[in-house]
Amino acid sequence: GPQPSAGRSLLGKPESANLARLGSASRLRELVSSSRVELPASTDEQKNMAYLARTATENILSLERVVHEQEQELEAKRKELATLQRNYETLSRIRQGDSKELTMLRAQRQQENDEVEHLRQLFAQESAEKQRLEAQIADSEAALAQVTSLKLQV
Repeated sequence: GPQPSAGRSLLGKPESANLARLGSASRLRELVSSSRVELPASTDEQKNMAYLARTATENILSLERVVHEQEQELEAKRKELATLQRNYETLSRIRQGDSKELTMLRAQRQQENDEVEHLRQLFAQESAEKQRLEAQIADSEAALAQVTSLKLQV
């Protein structure tokens, strides 16, 4: 009997056009089932119809496998996307926490730097006071030594 060329049905139309026109796999099954009931009179027509029914059934099964595989791929991609979304949200929370901690640490460092500067100023003041007191002590010791020397002379 006549064989369709690749991508074309026995009616000469592209298979995709016939499938699109039919609309769904269930509609195609109905047409194949009903075509079995209305068998043509001639043997060639019967062979053609049998070939069409077999090809349609194979195409339906093939398309159903493709749809099933694509549904599985879609589900895997959905799970992957959900995982990526959770990871993104986790990283965002971590980054937000790190950002708050960094701000807090910077403020703490500034406070410590301010305190160090204040302590340096106090140290400088205390060092100046120490030098003044040491000079006063030296003067007092010199005066005491002079007083003692004068007492010894008297």
